[in-house]
Amino acid sequence: MRAISLRNWLSGLLIALPISYLFLFPELFRCQTVRFSADFRPLAQTPMPVYIQRNTPDSLQKKLIQHITASTTRLHAFWNVKKGSRLAGNATIIFCADPETYNRYCGQKAESSAGCSLGAPWGEAYLILGPDGNNVDVIAHERCHDELLARLGWWTVQRQIPQWFNEGLALMVDYRFSPATHNPRLRYEKLHDEWLFRGQSSQESTDLQEIETMEQFFSGSPYRVLLAYLTSATEVARWLAFSGPDGLPTLMANLDAGESFGVVYKQLDRKRSQHKPNNRPAP
Repeated sequence: MRAISLRNWLSGLLIALPISYLFLFPELFRCQTVRFSADFRPLAQTPMPVYIQRNTPDSLQKKLIQHITASTTRLHAFWNVKKGSRLAGNATIIFCADPETYNRYCGQKAESSAGCSLGAPWGEAYLILGPDGNNVDVIAHERCHDELLARLGWWTVQRQIPQWFNEGLALMVDYRFSPATHNPRLRYEKLHDEWLFRGQSSQESTDLQEIETMEQFFSGSPYRVLLAYLTSATEVARWLAFSGPDGLPTLMANLDAGESFGVVYKQLDRKRSQHKPNNRPAP
């Protein structure tokens, strides 16, 4: 009787687990099964798996391929990867031609129809692009998130990397807030000016310590989220300028070795001692 009861319990568990997974993580489940969806088809001529909605016009498909190629060039330059070599990130890209489908794959709480990233502890990663995401900036931004995830692993990113650093790093290959330059000091100066201009009349806080988690980062008004992006980009550009060309590779290596983000970040910030201690980007 006990053997039968145990067998029945295990059978019930095997049935319940996938059902629970479907209800708890519906967007991730859809991404994992997109290759079986009648609404999508694979797109060729891309360095990673790409699926597009079947009703996507040919002109948009061609632009998507061009934008993915251009984003690869940006990522190679920023991460100092030799041209032609593979990047660490290899997330599956899912292009949705309408906002409704995008929300089904990215989540009903998606605040725009541009792009979002989904990752799993076991290594799978998906970049969902909406109708407004078929451009180089959005694609490079989301792929930079994937590159960080692939280099450090899901657990390290979740436990160690503050959201402001993750977003600020992605904005280094996303030129919507800054000029298209590989000079981090010039990028920092332009971003700092923009940050001052946007934030001088704001009553909403954008301190780094208040945008460390994803929930904190994306809470509040759209204007407050905009300031969070600018604050993150300004701080990361400043840090890259002051830590030098070896700063980011050293940070990645030390984090991969199990060291603390906060400790390593400060150690590599060569001019931090010259700044007044605060949580805002300093000139």
